[in-house]
Formats: sequence, structure tokens, C-alpha cells
Amino acid sequence: MATFTGGEILTKPINQIDPALLRRLLRYEPETGKLYWLARTADSWPDAPPSKRQAWNSQFAGKETFRTCGSHGYQAGPIMGRTGFLAHRIAWAIVYGEWPTEIDHINGDRCDNRLENLRMVSRRTNTKNRRLLASNRSGAHGVYWARHAGKWRAEIKSETGRIHLGYFTSKIDAIAARRAAEREHGFHPNHGRAA
Repeated sequence: MATFTGGEILTKPINQIDPALLRRLLRYEPETGKLYWLARTADSWPDAPPSKRQAWNSQFAGKETFRTCGSHGYQAGPIMGRTGFLAHRIAWAIVYGEWPTEIDHINGDRCDNRLENLRMVSRRTNTKNRRLLASNRSGAHGVYWARHAGKWRAEIKSETGRIHLGYFTSKIDAIAARRAAEREHGFHPNHGRAA
């Protein structure tokens, strides 16, 4: 399994810790998506006395971290006493040496941080790979019953705004129109998967 190590001193604000320092603090396994604590050394924790580093190492070094999923569904955890770090962003920074703008979990599983499941995208592109909300009643994004027309309505949001795709007697036809529009507008094939 490939692992990544190396690093520098903490000088950046949250989620902007130098990726080189992250490589000194954490080991990332791209094949599993797991993160593990590395032993703390004098250059990765210069303000701590040797006894404190030794105590930390005996308790945490080599152990998996960032296993807890927050209310947002992502694996998260603290680094150097600062909270709010997301495992997928940490993984990206360790591997590529830079912080991502936005990460898409390709298969939709927010806890699957394998490198092959992560891609850096724009916010707009990320919204084109969303799972279906549990509250959806039609089974597809952008398809709903239009009571005033007595038919199913299909629509899609694009870069230029909301596009009305039509009214349909059949829900299946409305969903088919929506799916065709998703392909035309570059939506990910996983968009609209079940929650």
C-alpha cells in the first residue's frame, strides 16, 4: 500500500495547514481512504516537551483517526487541538500538496475517502452529483406533480437558470425527460441515486 509522509511547521489558518506538515502528522492510505497518526517528533511538534510527545505517541501513534462522521455526514476530526478538519480534504492535501477548493465523493458515500472516489470540482459540478433527498416523492430530481395542470412537471437548473422541460401525463416520461436533460447538461451519471 502506498503511504505519504514528510512535512513542515504549522503556520496557516484552519484547513490551510501546510500539506507538508500534514504529511508529518498523518499517514494516508489511498486504497482504503483511512488516515493514521504518525509519531510526533520535535520538528512536527516543536512546542511540546519530549515527555509530552512521548505520552502522545504511546497513546495515538499508528492509530486510525478521522473515523467520526459529523452531522454533515463527513469524517472529521481535530489536528493540533484545532477542530473542523474533514478527512477527504486532508487526504487530498496530503496526496497533491494543495488544499482542494471543493471535493466530490464520486459514489456519493461521504465516508468513502479512497483516492479513486475523490475528485476536485467546482461547486456547480459538485451539485451535479447529488443523491436524491429522502423527501422526494417522484423518484427523480426536478420531477413533481403539478396539481394545477393535473400532470407531472419536469425541470432542470442549468448555468443559465431553471429550464422547464414540459408537462407529462406519465411520471415515467417526465423522469425520462429529466434524465435526458441531465445528460445534455453534463450531470454525473450517479446524480439522483437513492439516499
